[in-house]
Amino acid sequence: MMRFIEIFGVSYPSFSLVLWVYFWFALLMISRQCFVKYDIRFRNVCVCVLAAVPFTAIGGKLLFALTSGHNGDIFGGTVFYGGLFGFCAGVYVYTKITGRSFMKYMNFWVPYIAMAQAFGRIGCLLNGCCYGKESRLPVAIRYPEDHATYGTPVLPVPAMESLVCLMLTLFLFRRRQGNVSNFLVYMPAYAVIRFILEFARGDEIRGVYGIFSPSQWISLAIIIVAIPAIVLCKKEGEILSKKNWSTCYAIPFRDKHEAFIIKNPAKTLDDKKSKEQITSTKSQRLR
Repeated sequence: MMRFIEIFGVSYPSFSLVLWVYFWFALLMISRQCFVKYDIRFRNVCVCVLAAVPFTAIGGKLLFALTSGHNGDIFGGTVFYGGLFGFCAGVYVYTKITGRSFMKYMNFWVPYIAMAQAFGRIGCLLNGCCYGKESRLPVAIRYPEDHATYGTPVLPVPAMESLVCLMLTLFLFRRRQGNVSNFLVYMPAYAVIRFILEFARGDEIRGVYGIFSPSQWISLAIIIVAIPAIVLCKKEGEILSKKNWSTCYAIPFRDKHEAFIIKNPAKTLDDKKSKEQITSTKSQRLR
């Protein structure tokens, strides 16, 4: 555990420092990918994230206050799911005001959200929060004297989640979006990961309601909603493909500013040829 990291004689909170490293790394990647891969201008990405950050902070703190049982204390921590829902709300408000596609922007953001989790859990490991249950496995770690679990080996749950989120990030970056968007893949995938890892958590601050923790109840709700949505998207994609449309993942991205829906290239070429023939026929009649 290393709650503070000293750089040039100045001590910085390790969690905040890790997030700053993520911020600059993600900013570099976004500047290279946003327009080439997603047809989104970099300045629009910056405005979107500036609009979403306040919602993210409020959502994370609000859900912590509601679930931690600390008499509504919002300064003792944050909850990832609250921040995620707040970020989605911020992106929705931005796209609603500017007339852009919510799904297009969320499909762009989800790999970076997963990457933020991978970095953030490293910060949790250094900060000593979100620790696991007592374990005698070889991967178990021991925290120093000022920690609640001093002297007891516990599972490194933050490191485990960081590794899984890193693999999820790489998958989302490399995945070609078909009828099912990245957003609909990420939400249930992370929900399953979180639901399982919550059984290994040992910190009591997160609270327990019935047989599950709040994050597990939220994960179950996401899975229940996401599965019918994925099935519906697959069926719609099959219907569109039968209508001679390309297997276009541009359909959910309909955006009057930055995206276009492209029909089957072969059909478009046939349409152009037929238009040329009609034009030539009309010109011959005029002669």
